[in-house]
Amino acid sequence: MRNETDKRERRSAAPAPRPFPHSGSPDWRSDAELAGVVLAGGRSRRFGRDKTGLLFPGRAEDVRGERTLLLHAAGVLERLLGDPARVYISCRPPEDDGQGARIRREAGEHGYGIVEDIFPGDGTLRAVYSALERTRRSCLVIPCDLPCMDEATLGELLAFRERNLRTGGKSLCSCFFDTVYGATQPLVAVYEAEALALFREAVEAGRYKLAAVIPAELTACLRYGGEKASFFRNVNYPEDWELLRRELERLPPRQG
Repeated sequence: MRNETDKRERRSAAPAPRPFPHSGSPDWRSDAELAGVVLAGGRSRRFGRDKTGLLFPGRAEDVRGERTLLLHAAGVLERLLGDPARVYISCRPPEDDGQGARIRREAGEHGYGIVEDIFPGDGTLRAVYSALERTRRSCLVIPCDLPCMDEATLGELLAFRERNLRTGGKSLCSCFFDTVYGATQPLVAVYEAEALALFREAVEAGRYKLAAVIPAELTACLRYGGEKASFFRNVNYPEDWELLRRELERLPPRQG
């Protein structure tokens, strides 16, 4: 199994991201039952400070100047879903630390909702569980630290999910599958509202691994290879951020 250093080297060597091809995907603004959730409650221990406030160079025509990494991720979901009221920021309770005040201010200024973690602790399972519990809707979740993620990429996942639903699929999770590393991407996924019962069972049993909540037979995976790996480059360490920021600043503006 490759270690963390190997993965970071592979990500650093990846080319700058280019959009997934459009394939006539429907307009997801009509799917009113779907909510978009930015996972922003992590403690950024490897990075050394709060990542959600990092300034990101806006490249879309309707996003000029710099925005925080948090607002960039929320903006991707807003443009995809067409309504800021369908976008939520998942974060820790305000009494947990000082991160919450800024996140709530930014969310309020842009019309985004807030989903607080229902119970304390670390791990992304609690965030997804809280989002499903609070919204009672199917949730498209993305982490706040994927600067290269865009609407076209997420649209491909939603089109994949829609095809499965139309053909009688019973999946409770639709996610990407990295064929290079042979692993799912549970943090870029749609969790159906009906998955809430499985999350409750996992929490009650003390099982907090997100990837293990939905069984394989109820998970639909959209496969991608190395040519699309750049969209999933995340920011774990300061050097990851510096490299990505330099690359993104060199790219031409992207059409909004």
